[in-house]
Amino acid sequence: MFGFQGGLWTNVRRSIISDGAEIASGALGHGAVAVLPDLPYLKWSFRYEHSPETVERNNADIFLEACRKLHAMFQRFLSRSTGHDDGTSGIDFTRVEDCIKDILSFQNGKTQRSKKWRTAFAKGELGIKPGQKIPVYDPGPWDKQRNHFPALDKPEKAAASNVYHFYQAASIHRHTLLRELLPKNNLLVV
Repeated sequence: MFGFQGGLWTNVRRSIISDGAEIASGALGHGAVAVLPDLPYLKWSFRYEHSPETVERNNADIFLEACRKLHAMFQRFLSRSTGHDDGTSGIDFTRVEDCIKDILSFQNGKTQRSKKWRTAFAKGELGIKPGQKIPVYDPGPWDKQRNHFPALDKPEKAAASNVYHFYQAASIHRHTLLRELLPKNNLLVV
């Protein structure tokens, strides 16, 4: 199902996890296909259980369309607000599209792909002034806050922490999705 590149145990584990995710969610989301939709360079296909039709997926095209829509959203934001334009708001997506396609199709692992994003950004290849940098993500401070959270002795300390705000936002997001957005579209998850 997942090819032999990941090794036998990885394939067995992914299959067990994806089957479990599909059953637990009532086939909601992409649990049944594991990480396949998350790899931006991947071309793959699948077939629904009760359908003979094979669905072809090209993640690079899907990710590129998402980038295009994010760009349009940020352009709309800049056109409707003041004080946020750094002089790059007129960037036409077609100017950076080839660079983005190149990064999305890069297959040498997420660490190296992340480095390609940072390098292109620093060189100005993504429409931003050259010389600016995207910092390397360091999970250490977040892990420390999260691990220390249960030890906070006063509720006001806990309520002021970033960890609390994150979990609060995640809870609101989950509630909105499960109790408002999905039912509005005739999708019920219990």
